[in-house]
Amino acid sequence: MLRRATDADLPSMLAWRNQEANRSVSINQHVITAEEHSVIGGLGSVLGSIFGAIFMTLLPQLLTVGTGELANIYPSAGDFIISVKEGIFGLIVILFLIFEPDGMAHRWRLIKAYWKLYPFSY
Repeated sequence: MLRRATDADLPSMLAWRNQEANRSVSINQHVITAEEHSVIGGLGSVLGSIFGAIFMTLLPQLLTVGTGELANIYPSAGDFIISVKEGIFGLIVILFLIFEPDGMAHRWRLIKAYWKLYPFSY
């Protein structure tokens, strides 16, 4: 029996065509990524999820650029620096969760409150 493809099936269909993964791995990866965005941004707010998505999207890109530049500066340690990129990513996320447990949305609320009372903060 043939079934109509939905939007949720497209990533798994592409993975199956490219023989990268099976369906359950693809769906689980999307769920884990969505949870990461919510936790980093701050649970309980839509703005926190948006901040988390931006952070989790830009951080690997910035690490790629940074490790590429370090590999150009130190050619003998280039392979080591590029291979440590995932470890640095995990360390940054763990440190962020330790030092900012309420997420980025809480920090944004603190900044807004500060600027609201800026000239008369006493």
